[in-house]
Amino acid sequence: MAREGFVDLHNHILPGIDDGPQDWEESIRMAKVAQEEGIIAVAATPHNIGFGREVNQNLVLYLVEELRARLRREGIELEVFPGIEVMVMPEVFLFLEEGKAFTLNGSKYILVELPYTFYPVYSEYVLFKLMERGYRPILAHPERYVYFQNRPELLKPLVESGLLLQVTSGSITGELGGKAREFSRHLLQEGLVHIIATDAHSAKWRKPAMREAVEEAAQIVGWEKALAMASHNPKAILEGKEVREVWGPS
Repeated sequence: MAREGFVDLHNHILPGIDDGPQDWEESIRMAKVAQEEGIIAVAATPHNIGFGREVNQNLVLYLVEELRARLRREGIELEVFPGIEVMVMPEVFLFLEEGKAFTLNGSKYILVELPYTFYPVYSEYVLFKLMERGYRPILAHPERYVYFQNRPELLKPLVESGLLLQVTSGSITGELGGKAREFSRHLLQEGLVHIIATDAHSAKWRKPAMREAVEEAAQIVGWEKALAMASHNPKAILEGKEVREVWGPS
């Protein structure tokens, strides 16, 4: 990635595969919005389960190549990298063997999510086992999980053990509700956020918007750390490099 700009590490831009766009036209519209928002690259990260279609690495790689070709024909300068959003569950290790779960662009980093309303008893076991095996899990949208909102003290020990946190841009701006906004700002103030990403699902609602969220994050942690979360860290992850720690507000 030679150009400067935002790097969106969590984006459901691939069509017909989960609850993101259902056709290529909407995927292209999402790419145009991303470009307008100053995003230069996205990781295409469909859900690995839950939407009636088996998702595996070969399918994602095929769709990423097709999207790249369509973007070139449209003259849209947006790099696309393969990834997947993996539900934390005991079967994760089998999924990794079968190609139903995999890392971001072949790196050691793996994007994971949890159920929204209950904290499974096996969650910490699975996360620590992933780290033992050399993976670096990135937890998607922790600010939206009810149990973390109610018990924020659960998160810091996980982060201190190596878990990375990705907060969603729409949470910071309030698009995803007041509780998500309040808790995302708490996480920023506590220095627990490593990545800001869009978790985009369409070109209108939950779109790939980054600018406003980064500006609001900068008001809390300063511009250097906000840009690390939205540009430097996600770029480093896709390149397989170490992330920059961003502890504490300025």
